Amino acid sequence: MKKFFGLFILILLILFGYLYINNKSGIEEEFNILSIIEEKKGNINDYYIYGNHFNISGSIDIYDEINNYELVLKNEDNEYKLDCEFKLDKQLIFNTSNLINSGINLDKLNKGKYYLLIKNSNEDVTKYYSLKNNTKYNNLEYYTITNNNKN
Repeated sequence: MKKFFGLFILILLILFGYLYINNKSGIEEEFNILSIIEEKKGNINDYYIYGNHFNISGSIDIYDEINNYELVLKNEDNEYKLDCEFKLDKQLIFNTSNLINSGINLDKLNKGKYYLLIKNSNEDVTKYYSLKNNTKYNNLEYYTITNNNKN
């Protein structure tokens, strides 16, 4: 009887150890931006940088009942809402600015890698849509040069 009881305790300890290790590894898992993005993708039709400002325009075939659209820059730690105009005309068309020295001020962003997404949300549901670069330009890398403590 003692052998059976000892074997039972050993099996329980192994089972609890296994569950603890699996549960702990799930908590420490890194945030994966791709896990929150919907399948539907939008298009970036044009973008440019003038000085420290970034402007972008594009479209997405989207007709959700939520209708609270935002253009956001998102990474693991931060989400920045961008000033953007949206117009619904067979597609959702977005544009940050038509002025060359206006739009997204890149100097105000913290250093890091960001994803440009369309966010659609209400109290209950939040959806993120990725944007495909349909321009002739590659991904954007922005650097500042500091001289006398000024960028």
